Amino acid sequence: MENETTENIGYPIPETADKKLKILCVDDEPSVLSSLKRLLRKAAYEVFTANGGETALDLMRIHRIDMIISDMRMPEMSGADLLTQVAQHYPETVRLLLTGYSDIESTIAAVNHGKIDQFIQKPWNNDEILLTIEQELERKQLAEENKALSAQVKAQNDELINLNIELESRIQKRTFQIRQTLLKLEEKNRLTKENNKSTLKVFYNLISMNDHLDGKQALMVSQLCVLIGKHLGYDTAQLYPLKLAGLLNELGLLCMDQALLKCPYSDLSDTQQILYQSHPQQAYTAMAPVAHLSLTASIILHQYERIDGDGLPQHLEGELIPEESRILAVARDFIAATQGKLFQSRLSKQGALEYLTQRAGSTYDAEILEHLPELLYELECDILEQDEIIISSSQLKPNMVLSRDVLSCKDILLLADGHILTTDSIKRLVGFEKTDKQPLTVYIFQPAVSEA
Repeated sequence: MENETTENIGYPIPETADKKLKILCVDDEPSVLSSLKRLLRKAAYEVFTANGGETALDLMRIHRIDMIISDMRMPEMSGADLLTQVAQHYPETVRLLLTGYSDIESTIAAVNHGKIDQFIQKPWNNDEILLTIEQELERKQLAEENKALSAQVKAQNDELINLNIELESRIQKRTFQIRQTLLKLEEKNRLTKENNKSTLKVFYNLISMNDHLDGKQALMVSQLCVLIGKHLGYDTAQLYPLKLAGLLNELGLLCMDQALLKCPYSDLSDTQQILYQSHPQQAYTAMAPVAHLSLTASIILHQYERIDGDGLPQHLEGELIPEESRILAVARDFIAATQGKLFQSRLSKQGALEYLTQRAGSTYDAEILEHLPELLYELECDILEQDEIIISSSQLKPNMVLSRDVLSCKDILLLADGHILTTDSIKRLVGFEKTDKQPLTVYIFQPAVSEA
């Protein structure tokens, strides 16, 4: 066990002018701790290290730790168990988990119970881990500022009630101040909602890094879901959970026997197909406790229901099946058929359309299928919205807003749509380009033209 300070650990550290953020790294491998220590010291963080869970908890009792980074597999206490205790006793501490490919199911369980804010894949990329740490600490800071602003608003409202009615000018001045504070609070809340997408980032990247799943296919399913939803008149609020359902429709497959994923669906036996179709229930279990993903979880849960009532898991029939789930079923199987995941050979778009149409009214919703032919061109072409443009990383400027997710060449989600760019996040994107040696595709909302 090491730390970067020389204070007597038997006494709490008093508040000082030093505002360095404190990060605790926990791993039973000294080499991993040394690597993290070197990396984080360069980034100007105050670093503590521990070689096990009990030592880490002792340090948590003494120091006010801003972030804890723990390995999943340790001999006496697992990283998931350690972060569970940290979540219970130090909920404001950001919790990151170091995990290997073999720990995927344990990682999903930890996310499900709210024990971690983010996970880091071993071996890590230094630029990626620094970006993750920066984003999670920024989210923590936003939450603390929200709490402080909320308390300030309450205090100001209480003060307003007690002001003397004769001091009209003073009341007007205070009212203006409160309105300004509320505007700031609304802006902070908007940024907090943006950071809720970190959970989505965890789930999607788990899918994208699986050897038998395909992040690019998930993006195509999501895109087709949105196109169908728009043709059915969905507004932005309705499209968002539908988009996420398309993106995460295969999340439950991470918990299944990986042998089921090695061959096309049509090659599975009847028993294997039934088992395969149970994966949405695994996804629902993982996602439902996350409040902003509960509707998405429900859409995914019912994606294998059939119009004739012969589907899973509840044998719902016709319009009793959520419309979003009926959309997802069409988009999922159309993309799967064209990508060779349904049959041994890939079907053409026309062939996939004919396959689905033959099952209209039994497996798929006939009315939804009617919209599919006219959407194929839009699906094939990357059509820009009127208010968005594509630019290179060298053209990025702070305060630009992403109109689409930014993905690495390996389909890893780097920044979610709606993110407001900062100097640091731009530097990170440029760093990713240099590491991967491939330019990133960046979509932003068209900046407003300043009046002369």
